[in-house]
Amino acid sequence: MSVAEQMKYFEDLFGKIDKNQYSEKMTSCLQKLIEAIDNNKEEDSKEIQNLMGEYFKIIGMVHSMSKKKWLGMGVTIGENKDCYTMYSKMHPKLPEVLARAIKIYGDNLIE
Repeated sequence: MSVAEQMKYFEDLFGKIDKNQYSEKMTSCLQKLIEAIDNNKEEDSKEIQNLMGEYFKIIGMVHSMSKKKWLGMGVTIGENKDCYTMYSKMHPKLPEVLARAIKIYGDNLIE
């Protein structure tokens, strides 16, 4: 998929939702996740797993999320240099914690 095609795809996705609402929800969720990291919560803690449920719903505002896509997103966050860098700018531990928490949450999803 070319860059232009990718941009069109995301414009179409975001054209169907309230961007401000999405941004507010995503920002709030990530801020709560960062607070949990700073409070030394583990990825399998109830608090972080509840945040993964919230994160799953927020992502679902943009596109449907299957178990396979969800688990793939976690791998991408942990292994893709650009994604890793983006999340690590928010908090140095965020990409690793988010990738592991997504895996734990995803392993419990039922297709």
